[in-house]
Amino acid sequence: MVTRDSAPACGAGPCFPEATTRNSPVKTFHAGPAILVVMKPIASTKRRWLTLLILTVAWAQVTWGCLTLRGSLEGWGYVVYWGLCVALTLVAGILAIVEFGVSLHTWRREREECRCRHDQLRR
Repeated sequence: MVTRDSAPACGAGPCFPEATTRNSPVKTFHAGPAILVVMKPIASTKRRWLTLLILTVAWAQVTWGCLTLRGSLEGWGYVVYWGLCVALTLVAGILAIVEFGVSLHTWRREREECRCRHDQLRR
């Protein structure tokens, strides 16, 4: 939380811009004497949380299956239970690969933008 009196000027440290457009990722809330700056969740953040949730459920399934349900899982119940666990793990792995690809694409795009800005400054 940054107070109005201690907010640094741009260039003197971190600068928190006001949200001037509806699509701005930065949302600024003025609550009395303080300014609260919050970032809107983006698609990659949602994807990461979903991956974490799926991995947590799969981990819990493995733990319960090995410790608690070991004697009671028989026949098709056994196959369905462990099949669901494997499916959740595979979905989390696929989401992780997608996230890696998106991150790599974003990194390359930002690198190219920086190169373009650098070349413009050198001219």
